[in-house]
Amino acid sequence: MNILPFVLFGFICASIVVFIFISVSFLVVASSSNKDQENKDQIQWINEYKDKKLREKGT
Repeated sequence: MNILPFVLFGFICASIVVFIFISVSFLVVASSSNKDQENKDQIQWINEYKDKKLREKGT
């Protein structure tokens, strides 16, 4: 019995699993970096709003 078809099938399955793992990892990294930028923008907006309110209160 020839073992080559089983080896090829195993290699193809392993390749698919690795491809899925890399794709999911890339998506997770991309979405988390987007979230970080969004959080920084929100923090900046809040700080600017607080500064504006303090200036209004002081005058």
